[in-house]
Amino acid sequence: MCEIFFFLRGLIFVTIGGPASLLLFKIKISPKIHVFSPKGRVELSLSPLQKKKKKENMKRIESESFASVRFLFLVVAVVATTTSAFLFGSAEARRAAALPPRSLFTGDDEEKRGLIFGKKNTVEEEEEESSAADYDDVWTQKTSRLREKEMRFPEGVLKSATPLERAAGYFKLNRTTRDAHMFYMFFEHRGTGGGEEHKEEEEDATKIPVVLWMTGGPGCSSELAAFAENGPFEVVENEDKSSEDKYVLRESSYGWDTISHLLYVDQPVNTGFSWTSDPDDDEARDEETVSNDVFEFLQDFFLSRPELADNPLFITGESYAGHYVPAVSYKAFVASKNDEGSVNLNLKGFAIGNGLTDPEIQYAAYAKYSVGIGIVTAEQGDEVNAKYLATCEKKAKKCNNENGKRYSNATLSKKCIEAVEYCQNIPNALLEIAAQNKGGKPINVYDVRKECVGDLCYDFSPIGKFLNQKSTREALGVGNRKWETCNMEVHEKMMGDWMRDYEPLIPEMLENGVRGMIYAGESDFICNFAGNLDWTRKMKWSGGEEFAKKFSSPFVIDKEKGWTGGEVIQNDDKRFSFVKVSQAGHMVPLDQPRVAQEMLRRFVNDENVATGGE
Repeated sequence: MCEIFFFLRGLIFVTIGGPASLLLFKIKISPKIHVFSPKGRVELSLSPLQKKKKKENMKRIESESFASVRFLFLVVAVVATTTSAFLFGSAEARRAAALPPRSLFTGDDEEKRGLIFGKKNTVEEEEEESSAADYDDVWTQKTSRLREKEMRFPEGVLKSATPLERAAGYFKLNRTTRDAHMFYMFFEHRGTGGGEEHKEEEEDATKIPVVLWMTGGPGCSSELAAFAENGPFEVVENEDKSSEDKYVLRESSYGWDTISHLLYVDQPVNTGFSWTSDPDDDEARDEETVSNDVFEFLQDFFLSRPELADNPLFITGESYAGHYVPAVSYKAFVASKNDEGSVNLNLKGFAIGNGLTDPEIQYAAYAKYSVGIGIVTAEQGDEVNAKYLATCEKKAKKCNNENGKRYSNATLSKKCIEAVEYCQNIPNALLEIAAQNKGGKPINVYDVRKECVGDLCYDFSPIGKFLNQKSTREALGVGNRKWETCNMEVHEKMMGDWMRDYEPLIPEMLENGVRGMIYAGESDFICNFAGNLDWTRKMKWSGGEEFAKKFSSPFVIDKEKGWTGGEVIQNDDKRFSFVKVSQAGHMVPLDQPRVAQEMLRRFVNDENVATGGE
C-alpha cells in the first residue's frame, strides 16, 4: 500500500509539478541582488549584461524543465520505492536506496541524468558566480548529491608521492532552492594502497579511522590546514623557474593521513572553494545549519564509500571549530543513537585545537593568561576585569538563555551580537596595555612569541598562490573560482553564534562512549590554554570531579631522548583529555607537526595520550 501511495503522489507531482515549477522560477528570479554590509541589507541593481544573462538562463531553464518532465516518469517508481525504504526500512536499506540509480540512464538519458543530479548545471551562471564550472567527464556522480573527481596533479607539481587515492568533490545542499555546494578533499590513509608493502590485512582495514577536519574562522578554508598544518603535502617554491607553476607540493612526513583516512570540508558554505549562488539566503548563521549541512555531507560521503562506513570516525578542528566540532559531533551522536540517516556513523571521538567552546568562561580567562605570560601586570589585569567582566558575563548569559528568560531567535541573535561586541573589550584592552608595555609594539594574538606578519599574522601567500594556479584548479575541479583564506562575509553572518556555549553538548557524548580531547598551544592568546583548561575543569559529568582534581603529566614524545611536548591531563578511563602543547601557538600542527601527529595517533588508538600504550 505504501508503494502505491508514493507512486500516485509522484505521478501527481510529475504531471502538475513540472509546469508549476516554471512559474516558481519566474517568481523567484529577482532583478536585484541583496548583500549584507555592516550597515545592514543593501540592494544592488543588476547590470545590463547580468540582466541579459538572467534572461538567457530563464529560457534555458524553461526548455530543460519541459525536457525533463518526460524523463521524470521513468524515475517515479524508483522514487516511490526509495521513499518507502527510507521511511520503513533498515539503515542498510536506506543506504542502498540513497545511491543514484545508474541503471536507468543510457545513451541520451545521460544528459537528463545530469539535470536531475546536478552534474550539468548552467555554465553561464557558474562563470558569473566564479564557481566550479567544469562538469565534464572527469566527474563521477557518487550519490544523488555528491560528485567527485580524482585529484590528479601534473608530474611537475607533485613528484615522488605515495600512489594513493586522493579525491576532490562537491556536495550539493538541499536546504535551498538555489545552487549551494560544499567543497571537500579526501586523502586515503598512507598505509593502504600503492603496492604490496602498503596494503593492510583485510581485517585491519575497517579499523583505520576516518578523521574529519574543519578549520575555524568562522569562514576560513580547510585547505589552510590541508597544505599548511596536517595534510599529506606542504607547498614549496618550484625549483624549475621556467615552469608556469611557481609552487609545487612536497610530501610531508607528519601528515595525519599517516594515521587515518583524512577528510577536509570547506564550510560553512561560501568558505574556501565552497560556493552558493545566493549568499544572502544560503550562508549559515548558526550551528544548527552548520551541523545539519556537515551531517548530510557525511551521510553521502560514506554512502559513496561503503567500505569505510563502519570505520571509526573522529571529528576534529581548531579555533572556531570549538563551536563546529561539538555541534557536528552531537548531531552525529544523536542520529546514530536514534538510527536516523542512511548511514549509522561510527563516531568514536572528537578533538578541538585552541578552540572557542565556552565563551563566557574563556573571556574571563584572558586576564589570567595575560598576567601569567607576563604581557600585563596583575594590577592591569585586575583593572580590565573590574571594568568589563561582570557585564560581559551578564550579556553572555542572556545570549545562552541562562538568565531565566526565553527569547525569540531574532532577539536572541541580537543579544548574542551585543554580547560579543561588548565582551571584545576585554581582550582588546589587554592587548592595548600589552602593546604599551612593549613600547607600542603590537602582540601577535595567535603566537605571543612572534611578530605579527600579514593580515592573519602568518604568511600563507604561497598557499594562496598555489591554490589559484591553473593546474591546481584543474586538479581540484573548482573551475575559475578564486580561493581566499577566509571569507569575511561568512564570518560576519556567524557573529550571532559567537558567544553561544557548546560545552553542554559534550557530557552526554562522554557518558556514552564518545571520547574527547581538547588541546591548545601554550603561546596562543586568542583561544588560550588557560580558558580552555578552565571550561574543561568546570564541566559537569560523571568523570568531571576526577578530571578537575588531576595533576598534569609530561607529554612524553620520545622517552629515550627525553623529549616532552607539553603536559596532559586525562581521566583514568581515557574518556577525556586535555593537552597543553609546548612551543606552539594557535595552529599546533603547524608549529609542532611531530607532536601533533603523535598526539592524534595515541588518541584515535585509545592509548594513554601522555605516554602512549595502554
